Amino acid sequence: MRIKFLWIVLCIGLSQFVHADTYGDFLYPQKRKSIDEFISQERLQLNRDSKRLHRLFSYVRINQSLFPQVLKPVETVLRWENYRSKFLTNERITIASQFCLDYQTTLAEIELFYQVDASMICAIIAIETYMGRNTGKYPVFITLANLAFMGVSRQDFFKNELRALFTLTETEQLELLSLHGSYAGAMGLPQFISSSYLRIAIDYDCDGKRDLWQSIPDVVGSVGYYFKLSGWKLGAPILTRVTDYDDLEQFALAKERDVVKVKTSDLLKAGVTLQEYEEQLQTDRTVGIFYILNEAGEKQYYVGFQNFLTILKYNGATFYAMVAHELSNKIKEEIKVLTYEER
Repeated sequence: MRIKFLWIVLCIGLSQFVHADTYGDFLYPQKRKSIDEFISQERLQLNRDSKRLHRLFSYVRINQSLFPQVLKPVETVLRWENYRSKFLTNERITIASQFCLDYQTTLAEIELFYQVDASMICAIIAIETYMGRNTGKYPVFITLANLAFMGVSRQDFFKNELRALFTLTETEQLELLSLHGSYAGAMGLPQFISSSYLRIAIDYDCDGKRDLWQSIPDVVGSVGYYFKLSGWKLGAPILTRVTDYDDLEQFALAKERDVVKVKTSDLLKAGVTLQEYEEQLQTDRTVGIFYILNEAGEKQYYVGFQNFLTILKYNGATFYAMVAHELSNKIKEEIKVLTYEER
């Protein structure tokens, strides 16, 4: 009886995807050999139920809309001014700042314990999901199955994420077919991919589960822990514009947005001065240098310090890290305004 019930749930859960307009042919007949090999590995290496996996994959339809989004995410398509205006809206700043105030006690604990600025944690969540207002519409299993077997790039990466998803749902007792996320399979308020969820997410509220959808302590704690592991330094500089220099072409800055890692000693040799950040240049350390094009098509150079490079470990897009930096600063300013108005 239990097996029959689970089979009915499985069919109902997948039926909503079978008839969706954005989905085409079934995946399994086209990629039978690859999927069979994948399932066989799962059975041999992790003792997973091959019959269950075959049933799951037999219902997956191809979603062609995923592939262009993965190949050309918005961070790599929009110009800087358009990307910036998309995320740095007054509404987003206010909502993120209010979120900071609503959970200030928890955020203060995390800032102290992990040494990660609370405003940056809130900025990340604001960019990723608008503080949970948009956590993604795509069924995670269906999405990862498409990208793992029909994708035009990084198929091995998405197969590993699919494996991590199976492990995640088993260890956290999550319903596989109920999970929705981004077009790349990222989940929850902070949009963790399956492997990051498994490796980094924490149970900050100590309720026995790591919940990145409903538990704000788990969400902000997990983002804080991610940044700690990636090398964040509390209160340290993030990014600055370079206006005084002799020669930056020597750093082979081939394309806009491409971050080239250099030593601060090399910047000094290139005649770079950073005004309020001169102290940072006196200690030889690794920084990132890049340029963006302004509306007039002119190059504007920037230096990103260790904390900027840390943001890039969360999302590798230069524009993303720039927006996170600016949004974090604006959240700090807005909190001061909101706090003053409450007096």
